[in-house]
Amino acid sequence: MSKQKKVLKVLPSLPPSAFSSLFPNFCIQVSTSSLEELSTDARKYDDVIVYIRHSPTVKLLEKWLPRFMVGDSAEVGGERFYVVSAPQRTPVSGQDVPVDEKNVLVLRCVAAKGIWL
Repeated sequence: MSKQKKVLKVLPSLPPSAFSSLFPNFCIQVSTSSLEELSTDARKYDDVIVYIRHSPTVKLLEKWLPRFMVGDSAEVGGERFYVVSAPQRTPVSGQDVPVDEKNVLVLRCVAAKGIWL
């Protein structure tokens, strides 16, 4: 009997479609975090999948994560995951926002089926 791999997922936002396995009711606990905590946590997982397409953010994660795969479509169940995003947006759609250790938003999240409030 093989052990199931532990997978850490890193998302660019909280898209409702990523939580379809938890519908109709689910809760997400969100706390501020850091690249240091993400890096430490990533070492505890067999695989890390990054669903981010923003090139500057991916380059930043390459410096902090020991290894990761790029994923296409995120599906989150009752598990820990991270959201890493540029806190600012540009007025021009599709324009890259510069991101570095000082101006990146890192959130540590856990999703669970049901309503916990």
